[in-house]
Amino acid sequence: MAANSYKKELGFSVVVTGICALLTIRAFSYPGDSSQFPRFLTVTMTLLSIVLLARALRSRPDQAEAGEAEQKRSSFWTSHKMPLLIFLLTALYVVAIQVIGYFTSTVLFLVGSMAFFGRHRPWVMFGISALFLAVIYALFVRFLGLRLPEGLLF
Repeated sequence: MAANSYKKELGFSVVVTGICALLTIRAFSYPGDSSQFPRFLTVTMTLLSIVLLARALRSRPDQAEAGEAEQKRSSFWTSHKMPLLIFLLTALYVVAIQVIGYFTSTVLFLVGSMAFFGRHRPWVMFGISALFLAVIYALFVRFLGLRLPEGLLF
């Protein structure tokens, strides 16, 4: 079973590296003026996928057996609790944007996330949220003239 996990990880690494390499080749076919960011992004992705591939090649099935035995001991909920919780909170945030507006839901989401993941003082959490929203407001509403979703509250 450990060899199967190793093969899956190695196969995934090879596929991701191949896709990133193809995207890099495609990015270099764009005109020079509009291709700086795609080139940078795809080259970075390719380099990181090569690192992932090297890590997969260095790991051995005997090392994977120890990790797999430990993983069998843990239940599904304990290993997937945090990602599921983050997904649900993010989905709630997306719905809240439409209901109570972007600014109100973003303040609630940022403050709630900082309270959940760290031990910040309330004034730090609200200060960072206010600074973030001020930058977003200045950039998108004032500078670019875009309208952010408005809800019942704001």
